Amino acid sequence: MKKGNVSIASLRLDKDYRIGEAKDTLYGDFHQTSPEGLPFYRPESPLSGPSGFRQDYIDEINRYNMGIIRFPGGSNMCFYNWKDGIGPREERIARVYYIGGQPDKMLVGLDECFELARLMGAKVMLDIRAGFASASLTELYDELEYCLGKGGTYWSDKRIANGHKEPYEIPYICIGNEEDGPWEFAQHTPESYGHFAREAAKLIKNFDPSIKVIVCGTSNPSVPTYPEWDRIVLDMAFEYVDYLSIHYIRACDPSFKMGIPEPPLGVEDLGYISKEFSDFIEAAQAVITFVKAKHRSQKDIKLSIEEWFKPGAPDKIPADLSWSEKAELSDSDWEALGGRGPNSIDMFIRIQNMFDLLLYVQDYITILNHTDSVEISTGGFRNNLTIGKESLLKTCTYYAAELLSHYGRGYVLRGLLESPTHQTERWGEVPSLKAAAVYNEEKEEVSVFAINMNLREEIPLDIVLTGFEDSALIEHVEIWDKEPMAGNSFTHPDRILPKRLPTGEKIALQPLSFHFLRFSVNKKAKDLHGITLLNSEEE
Repeated sequence: MKKGNVSIASLRLDKDYRIGEAKDTLYGDFHQTSPEGLPFYRPESPLSGPSGFRQDYIDEINRYNMGIIRFPGGSNMCFYNWKDGIGPREERIARVYYIGGQPDKMLVGLDECFELARLMGAKVMLDIRAGFASASLTELYDELEYCLGKGGTYWSDKRIANGHKEPYEIPYICIGNEEDGPWEFAQHTPESYGHFAREAAKLIKNFDPSIKVIVCGTSNPSVPTYPEWDRIVLDMAFEYVDYLSIHYIRACDPSFKMGIPEPPLGVEDLGYISKEFSDFIEAAQAVITFVKAKHRSQKDIKLSIEEWFKPGAPDKIPADLSWSEKAELSDSDWEALGGRGPNSIDMFIRIQNMFDLLLYVQDYITILNHTDSVEISTGGFRNNLTIGKESLLKTCTYYAAELLSHYGRGYVLRGLLESPTHQTERWGEVPSLKAAAVYNEEKEEVSVFAINMNLREEIPLDIVLTGFEDSALIEHVEIWDKEPMAGNSFTHPDRILPKRLPTGEKIALQPLSFHFLRFSVNKKAKDLHGITLLNSEEE
């Protein structure tokens, strides 16, 4: 869109034009076990509480208001045995699991998972192993009995003896993890997995019909079986499951391998991969709609996006840009970390820069704009806080995630977005702006999350609010840095911080920047600079 000779973006929002509700379960995380438990499980640390979890980490998570946690996997689900993670920790046996190839004594097991959920005030999504034989169903039966039994049976009495008298609450159970992936040691065919998932779901519902069952869909759009896998699995298990799980992982770093042919992504691919993720979600929903029609069913199945991230930051910078700084670990950073962490913490701290913030936010914006079908997301908040020996590091992405979680709950408005475009070498012309808006009726606020994906140009933004009696911009926060590959570290923890901008000025989005704009919709306001305010009478 052009006004004069200036390319501007326009976002039009209507109070009653809604996509869906952004629920608490949209702001979750998954915790994958490792030989060292979890990065924030440190019983020996003076910073830890009685349960062994770092209290400073729990306090920050509670600020974020986590809605749901997924446990215990990950790809370690191939060989994970829940029975290894119960009882006194000093008596637990060590096994070598898939991840890391190191002996794992299951320091954080089933009971610790539910304790963690209690500390966070979050719901639990329990992952179960998707085996090939009836033995796996017996294993599932035992696990359900341990968690849900009221006593008087072998496994429920075990739980009580371990100090947990009352049965656990399990709102969600996911059957397996990335069962279509060639990188998995126990890869299924869609037929073998569909059969197991159906029988497992029947068993779960027999124990407790209120448990929502999640079945594994496609783990990556590059997998050869996509999207036929989703159709076959749903066709076999449709009447017994409640959600289809999809994962979306794209590598920006060519060293990150998933066993599938896929070119690495670069800085100019921001606009394209945003569209790819959106298309991926819509394809999954289309498969659900098709199978529902085939079964003549009235049942609605929603989407659960349990993993979505792009590991690694690109090293290739366009020649006309002068970015020089990169988020790299110094000797002081390594000292603060106490060595390499259990979850490749060196990689995660390296990639938490502005580029990665934009990757993270654009995915959340995509998810918000698909809340008519997406109800659960456990995508990766854990990477936004880096756990040092004596302190926590808030990456720049942390601050964006905090704003999304605090203000991204309510009804997502279906905005009409007109955006300038920019040219990319690989994908041609792509939109420069991406945005989502959430209306909180109780607080009488509209929150807009927007990113400028243009590498070179600032974009003015014109926002039109309709259907509200009165509106006023009350807060504008920007996260931006002149060096998009730089990031926060223990040495420089405040390199990239949120900045509040004046609300009386025109809205302008710097190249490669994130913006949060909050409107009160119960205050009288005339024309604000850069904002067009329309009420229903003027319409």
